[in-house]
Amino acid sequence: MRHKFIKKLSSFVLIVALLLTSNSTALAAGVTEMTGDRVTVSIEKLTLTGGFVLEPTQVSINNGENLESVLNRVAGNQLIWQGDQLYAVTGAESSGDSVPTAISAMGVNANNEAAPTQDSLKEVGLKSPGQLGEQDYCSMSAWICSINNQLIGSDMAGYIPTAGDVIRVQFSLWGNGADLGQALDGNVPAIFAADKDRLMEALAQVEISPYFNMFMTDAEYSEVYHQAMNIAENFQASQATVDAVTDQLKILQPIPAQSIALSTGNLEMNVAQTNGLNVTVYPENATLDRAVVWQSSNPAVAMVDDNGVVTGIGPGVATIQATTQSGNRSATCLVDVKAIPMTGIELNLSGLSLEKAGSYQLNVNYTPENTTDIRDVVWISADTAVVEVSSSGLVTATGMGSATITAQTVGGLSASCEVRVATAQELAEGICEKINQLPKVNALALTDKPELDEVNAEFEACPESGKRLVSTQAIEKLTALINRMTELEMNQALANQVIGTINLLPEPGQVILKNEEAIGLARNAFSEGLTLEQQQLVPETALNKLMACEKMIKQIKKGNQDAAKIVMASIADLPQTGALTLSDVKQVSDVRKSYEALSVDQQCLVDNYEIFNTAELKIIGQIQRGAAGIDEATLKLGSAQFLAFLELGKAYDSLSESEQMLLDTLVSDKILKLEEKVKALNKADCDINLDTPWYVVQQVRRVSDTAEVYHKFIELMKNEKISSASTQLLALYTISLKDMTNYDLDYLPVSEAPITVSLPLNTTDLAYDQWNIVIRQKDGTVTVIGKDNYTVIENCIQFKCINPAQVGLIADQASLKTLQANINTEQINTLEPEITKAVEKTSDYMLIAAANPTIQSGLWETVCFARGGYAVPAGYYELFYSNVIKELEEGEGTISGDRTNTDYSKTILALTAIGKDPTNVGGYNLLSKLSNFTQIKRGGMMAYVWALIALDSNNYEIPLTTTGVQTTRELLIQTILDREVVTSAGVRGGFSLYSDSADAAPDTDVTAMTLQALAKYKDREDVKPVVERAVNTLSGLQNSNGSYGTFGAPETSESTSQVILALTSLGIDPATDFRFIKGDQWVLADLMTYYVDGGGFMHIKAGGTGNGGGEPGTLNGMASYQAMQAMISYNRMKNGKPWIFGISDGFKPVINQGTSLDDLQKEYEKNYGSTKSGSAVSATQASGGGVAATGSASGSAATAASKGGTTAESFTPWSFNGTYTPSTKTNEAEKSGPAVIDQMNGPMIFGGVVIILTGMVAMTIYLIKKKRIKQA
Repeated sequence: MRHKFIKKLSSFVLIVALLLTSNSTALAAGVTEMTGDRVTVSIEKLTLTGGFVLEPTQVSINNGENLESVLNRVAGNQLIWQGDQLYAVTGAESSGDSVPTAISAMGVNANNEAAPTQDSLKEVGLKSPGQLGEQDYCSMSAWICSINNQLIGSDMAGYIPTAGDVIRVQFSLWGNGADLGQALDGNVPAIFAADKDRLMEALAQVEISPYFNMFMTDAEYSEVYHQAMNIAENFQASQATVDAVTDQLKILQPIPAQSIALSTGNLEMNVAQTNGLNVTVYPENATLDRAVVWQSSNPAVAMVDDNGVVTGIGPGVATIQATTQSGNRSATCLVDVKAIPMTGIELNLSGLSLEKAGSYQLNVNYTPENTTDIRDVVWISADTAVVEVSSSGLVTATGMGSATITAQTVGGLSASCEVRVATAQELAEGICEKINQLPKVNALALTDKPELDEVNAEFEACPESGKRLVSTQAIEKLTALINRMTELEMNQALANQVIGTINLLPEPGQVILKNEEAIGLARNAFSEGLTLEQQQLVPETALNKLMACEKMIKQIKKGNQDAAKIVMASIADLPQTGALTLSDVKQVSDVRKSYEALSVDQQCLVDNYEIFNTAELKIIGQIQRGAAGIDEATLKLGSAQFLAFLELGKAYDSLSESEQMLLDTLVSDKILKLEEKVKALNKADCDINLDTPWYVVQQVRRVSDTAEVYHKFIELMKNEKISSASTQLLALYTISLKDMTNYDLDYLPVSEAPITVSLPLNTTDLAYDQWNIVIRQKDGTVTVIGKDNYTVIENCIQFKCINPAQVGLIADQASLKTLQANINTEQINTLEPEITKAVEKTSDYMLIAAANPTIQSGLWETVCFARGGYAVPAGYYELFYSNVIKELEEGEGTISGDRTNTDYSKTILALTAIGKDPTNVGGYNLLSKLSNFTQIKRGGMMAYVWALIALDSNNYEIPLTTTGVQTTRELLIQTILDREVVTSAGVRGGFSLYSDSADAAPDTDVTAMTLQALAKYKDREDVKPVVERAVNTLSGLQNSNGSYGTFGAPETSESTSQVILALTSLGIDPATDFRFIKGDQWVLADLMTYYVDGGGFMHIKAGGTGNGGGEPGTLNGMASYQAMQAMISYNRMKNGKPWIFGISDGFKPVINQGTSLDDLQKEYEKNYGSTKSGSAVSATQASGGGVAATGSASGSAATAASKGGTTAESFTPWSFNGTYTPSTKTNEAEKSGPAVIDQMNGPMIFGGVVIILTGMVAMTIYLIKKKRIKQA
């Protein structure tokens, strides 16, 4: 064959390139292909419009197996080899072979031979009959192989396939591959040929599927499959057509049922009882073989209908089986039908009067009515001389006197009737006597009903001869008594209805305005619906409650009006809209906060709200225009732009959270970036790291040991008796803080909020075992910070102080060697009874507050109940699930209000906790919301953390995304690891929301939450040191009393809760790990100090420093559910179970059969009304002291605090005033760029070698061709 040398050389080069590029990763990692890997193979003669010799299929490959061996296994004796070259394929020729017009139009080759035509096809014909091979039909034809859409030529036998390869053996009729889209020798220009690799792979996967025949029963999919085969065989199919049908083939592929399961495997029931069995098909999105056929193994015991409803027929055991229509999948339930024992019998009369020879039929009533015991009795007469009784209960009088008739069951149950035999006159006299003994008509009471019924029954059973002798007066009295009893029963029933209506009203102290209608209806039912006699049946307690509720409504209305008037007055005090400036922002924002603090009813009474709304929008517009006029690139200290931004930034910080949301997101982001830049500019002259507001200039200088101020500081320490003969002042810093809004005054914090100081330790400092910090404040106060109140992280000491002027690092000259104290954890951990009580009471509080659980309110409560095994009413979890579906349907697959993507992660956690599939929530796949990393990235640090926790909660697969960057676990992990805090001193450890800031410092909450995400990977080589540093950082951040704090708050319960969650996720017991026991106080003991007696937790204890996340000393919803998560997770760890968000252990609901959803809703309305908004409840009020605030759970206790994610969460774990914003990334931080690039040097060098090698071979080919042209 012509150009054989060129073809072999080019084939060799391409094979080498393919091997190098496809196996580079495996070679680098030392990976060996395992048996069972597959490749896609096809043999095609599309250039002769002959379709497939071998339709696309998938073939297993073995280690080191070459392509010749693979092809021989699938094509058998059809292949003819000459060395490494596939020479011919037997049976591939056909009399119907024809040349596509596109090939006929390809022109001549280098030897002036014309492209084949239909006529030339017949002229040249086949070299060997019965086979199709090299130079058949024309001089340039041959079998050529393509690997992953790259032609390698005819010499294909030695190629070693790699798992996933698409191998297409194709007959090239003209141009040595040019007709296949790639010319191997350049002799003939290549024509277009679509890349069909994806299509071939898709067809092969369908072909080898064990469900192929079942697939073809789906008419729509069968049509698409055959259309795809036609397009695959079409030599001239366009790329768009190929791609479109490939996507259809994948998207529309039916999903067969893999297994089915019944809602229970064992069922106990009684005779005549029914119970429905539900079938779950796995996977849940299966579209094939979902229908089932039901069958009972013993219909005499239990029967089942077409809907899976089982009916108990008789005592015994039966197996109910559900089988798919294909017969391939089945599931069973063992049904045990129990006998219903008889508990008692009763005769229709307890007393009977007869004349001699008279008779009466006694009947037996069995209890319960549906008993399965034999309904048979033995009848006995105590004196047959008086009465006889038949086997059926017929009583016959045989003589005068009295006797007892008894009916007795086999099981010993009995009932009796006293029979009196007398003359008609005697019988009538006896009945008259009993009637006369009954109360008078006007004295009759409901309590007399049993006696009256008994006398009336005896009268009705009396013989007619006796009845005729009963006096008219007696009969009239009996009739009047019966009528009066009916009237009394009716009166009581009507009174009971009114009593029930009043009882449904909330207690007076819990009444809200929305109860007004119900209270009015209760009053009308009493006053208008009852007669005076009936009204007297309503107890005084019910009437007092009704009147108290009416009084409370009047008070609420007046209170609402008063509250609305205060806000209206504040609005009236605002400047005229045209005169508003940025200096008025705080006044406008205060009005907004006051308005939002009102209830909905109160807000409706604010008549001048539109005036306020106009003013607020005017301010928002001024901020947006102000931000647009500032150029971040040219912003410099002291410039006019700079001064304008000071005013703008302060105005932005003064806005309420809802007002900040009114701003365009780009404007908000720009202002925050400008604040970061200003903060970075302010830190130009600092020897240590200070965490201060963005608008504060920081200057910190280290004082030399010869400076006067240095010696003055030593004298100060002596005067304060801090130093001794052995004390060494290792370092001294002077600190100057200035508020840039007033250059003449030193900065003094508005509140005494401590700032974080990070002080580097040099080699000399590290020679000491421990240090003390001496702080001199602006007012001259001297404070000493000891080892219990600072943290050493690598080569940096961190502590908090208030308004420092000087900071001194001192140590004792004698080397201090301290021994680790042995802590008696048995004495410390005495909290188990209190924790058990706290979990129980807090669960009770949370269940009522989340009576109607939704994503917005009740998500975390639902997780706590499910993972903590707390008993909830039947249908509670289904209610939450239906609410989730409802919100998704209303949002067309989106969750309203989610700006950071965290809501989807948290909703996935909640659904997993209650055993629901997040991939099909009302038809929506929530996991798809986590597939686009670009979308997750917008939410920042917390979005990465929540996404990883959600995906790992039940080891979910990440769906493929069609937009943005594909999310992978590795990408999430590396992104998180890259955000480890590195301080300005180069110290690593912990995490922050702003880890890339020049002055970044680890935060308790962010570090703890990040550890939860990394816990699953804690033993990985790259993760382990990061986790260890973060755990040590958490230990260092712990206060001396065992507590934790976060932004702007030295101590919060949420911080402590997050630390407990982090430790339990890592399997660390905080009760025994010395790192988390400070001053004999451990973290759960600290958490219990926030507990409110009666149920629930505070955000910050009374008297503590607040940070905007809830008033100190008040019951708080977020604090409560985070504390619950911590306690539940700790309890699970102690019992050898996975931590709270490791939900691979399944869902086992605990149902409270004694409480219904209606009961829960009534209790909610009783406590909070029908809305969850309201003012905060103090801890004293919540525990029973004082009067609880009307209509409230505690601010956001039962509302947004319970939401899966909030707007504030994109910045901090809870809302605060925003004074902490980091500076922009420093040049030093940016220097990390080359380190990242270096990680890519290996692959880049390898790729360079491949490119150079390919280039050298290409040049060789060029020179050979050039020589041949010259020779020609």
